[in-house]
Amino acid sequence: MTPDLTNFRDFYASPLGQAARRILTARIAEAWPSLSGLSLLGLGFCSPYLDPMLDGTSMVFSALPPQGGAARWPSSGPNLATVVETEELPVGDCAFDRILIVHGLELIENRQPVMRELWRVLSPNGRIIVAVPNRRGLWARFETTPFGHGNPYSATQLRQLLRDHLFVPERTLRCLWLPPVQSRFLLASSPLLERIGAGWFAKLNGLTLVEASKQVYGLPVERALARRHRRLHLPQLMPAQPGWSTREDATAGTPPPAP
Repeated sequence: MTPDLTNFRDFYASPLGQAARRILTARIAEAWPSLSGLSLLGLGFCSPYLDPMLDGTSMVFSALPPQGGAARWPSSGPNLATVVETEELPVGDCAFDRILIVHGLELIENRQPVMRELWRVLSPNGRIIVAVPNRRGLWARFETTPFGHGNPYSATQLRQLLRDHLFVPERTLRCLWLPPVQSRFLLASSPLLERIGAGWFAKLNGLTLVEASKQVYGLPVERALARRHRRLHLPQLMPAQPGWSTREDATAGTPPPAP
């Protein structure tokens, strides 16, 4: 079962979700310390991780898969989020310098066309970070968090998937040795647990991130950049009140500025 927006909202409002957000955000910032002047695509339910990236980027676009529902993001200012068909992203070729995927790849059943679309919309010098639950870790085994749904990956499997779709893995980052339980003691000890886990239990992390670059040779251009009719689903804009809407509300709205 795919989590919906209510599941994500409740998780990130909890102390455990807030701790996971801080830890994962720090790992993303380690790979991308500056996004000044760059365009950024967030695919999946990753708006909690896009918030710190709003300042300085030339453009940010949050693409939500249709199965989970629609949400206005950010809570103030122009809406920058929309529901899309992940197999047909409504943007031009090479539109983004960076792509971040959180709560995305593990929930996608038909990965091949999605990976082709990601290759198409990433600029030649761009970078992509894919975050997935680790197959060996505790977080993939607990359905009480959004990371416990979908298909988890080992680091080897994720790197091979990227290679198979013409991405070049550049580095692998690991995090979330914190157990996925609502314990005040463990949450307060999360920085220590992350250090101990990285040193002694490196392969038992909860979340694996792989940063990759775009391979720009070896694929026929006419197949990689084939034009298709692209469908766009727009969420209803919720005035004044920040937060999330249900899938049934995703019937109208205004898309973000075109790249």
